[in-house]
Amino acid sequence: MAFDDEDIFRKLIRRFLKDFEDVERFFEKELEKPSSKEYFYGFSVTIGPDGKPIIREFGSKPKRKHMVEANYVEKHPKIREVSEEYPDIDILEDNNTITVIAEIKGADKKNIDVKVLKDRETLVIRAPEYFREIKLPSKVNPSKAKARYKHGVLEVVLEKE
Repeated sequence: MAFDDEDIFRKLIRRFLKDFEDVERFFEKELEKPSSKEYFYGFSVTIGPDGKPIIREFGSKPKRKHMVEANYVEKHPKIREVSEEYPDIDILEDNNTITVIAEIKGADKKNIDVKVLKDRETLVIRAPEYFREIKLPSKVNPSKAKARYKHGVLEVVLEKE
């Protein structure tokens, strides 16, 4: 009976490798096509207040023909690296908000201090053994800021001015 299970496992692995090769060939063909526009795409996963994961897409991707015909406008937040100095920070930006995601391992929620400075373009995050001063891509309204911390991840959502 163990032999049958091994055959099933090998079939699954072969199928996975074939699918992976198909995806790889697709991307190679797409990269060979001349294009005046670069595309990037990704996602971030955070934990919501209810404990369920929240998946957000970011980047750009080509629009499909039917989406253009239906006047569908895709909205994707932009992501930017803060700096090599802060690899634990992601900044997601869309038309109305800026979301800062910071990995703060082992901190107690009560000991995390989040402030927007008077210039309204700088976010400061302080916790024991943690300090980040982040230049934001645009001015924000500090009175409408929302912050959540769960499982070592701080998410600060700031409304743009």
